Amino acid sequence: MSVVRHALSELLRRMGDTVADQLRRASLGLLTANAGAAQHAIALDEDVDAMELQVNEACARLLGEREAGTARLRFVAATMKAVTEFERIGDQAESIARAGLRGGIAPQLLDAGLRAMASVAQEMVADAVQAVARGDAALASKVVATRASLELLQQETARRLVGEAAADPNLLADVQRLGHVARAFARIGRHATKAAEMVPYMADAPRLPDAFATREQEPAWPI
Repeated sequence: MSVVRHALSELLRRMGDTVADQLRRASLGLLTANAGAAQHAIALDEDVDAMELQVNEACARLLGEREAGTARLRFVAATMKAVTEFERIGDQAESIARAGLRGGIAPQLLDAGLRAMASVAQEMVADAVQAVARGDAALASKVVATRASLELLQQETARRLVGEAAADPNLLADVQRLGHVARAFARIGRHATKAAEMVPYMADAPRLPDAFATREQEPAWPI
């Protein structure tokens, strides 16, 4: 492995770790009304954006080295795709953090599925980061398989939130806000899946299952 490729792999791991931390803090800010955690998550978005640029610059340098064969081209393409997905996870985490900063959310709404969604999304991101960093196809496959569970949780969360709004119309504004948060967690799961799907192209492993390849349409929000 060249010096540039090693540095690129390390930078990608650091970016992934930062995004995972950003999501953890955003979730904490939302679920515990921790304004400090939410503000920290928002501030981390600048770091994530800066690291994305650094990764892209390192990819360009790697392509500029002599003997940039097929394996290297595949590695660079997969790395650029993974870093794009990490950056999009950061954007969704920032959105969740901003929703948490608004505060005033009734506890029963957070218990309507958001806590479970946050937990699954955080696990998927952490696993995707490790899978990409280590070239771990088995862990990447776990991320792909978990996406379906997160989407089912989103559907259940939507039903429960609608039920809360029906029982108390005063909760409608918060229900709509948390509907956006639920979608953000689901999108994070999709981005984590897409990052994990790059592992075979980075590590010469067998291709992952493509069961989710055509499932890009988001479930309709009932409100």
